[in-house]
Amino acid sequence: MDDLDIQKQTIEKIRKIVPKKLQQKEDIFFAKFSKHKGNTQTKLKYLYEFSDTLFGYVYQAVPCKKGCSYCCHIPVSVSEVEVTYIEKSTGIKRKNLPEFDTQLSVPCPFLKKNVCSIYEYRPYFCRVFVSVNETAAGCYPDVINKQESLMFGYGELQKSYFFLVREMNIQDIREVFK
Repeated sequence: MDDLDIQKQTIEKIRKIVPKKLQQKEDIFFAKFSKHKGNTQTKLKYLYEFSDTLFGYVYQAVPCKKGCSYCCHIPVSVSEVEVTYIEKSTGIKRKNLPEFDTQLSVPCPFLKKNVCSIYEYRPYFCRVFVSVNETAAGCYPDVINKQESLMFGYGELQKSYFFLVREMNIQDIREVFK
């Protein structure tokens, strides 16, 4: 069985694991999200809560586990609302680094001993990026851009995120925090 077949099997397994009612909520999530009356921080928390619930099921079918930090070495987009959320929640202030090392080997500044030190407050893309490969090694920077991989995600959830950050500056987390 080749890598793409394994990835397809993993995605099918995810679709079977996620409860139908939760999938139905995702199917209409953007319609509800776009009418949410809260400020950007409240909307972000609402988005995070739903993505964490949804991906709680997804993580049952993928190799991504605590201590696996391959994806913490690739670029991580972070929006202004997320930077503010991290600052307010952790007390860690942005640095806005003028020069940023674009080498993929540079880990996220919040990676400590192969564990995310701000896991509860991590950005959207850290919440929803998963490997559908047999192992998470496919996420390693030396491999990720050299292999054919299927992407997994939820359209309404992603549409909601981009709706929230549509007029905000997006940077790599390593450009903002150190």
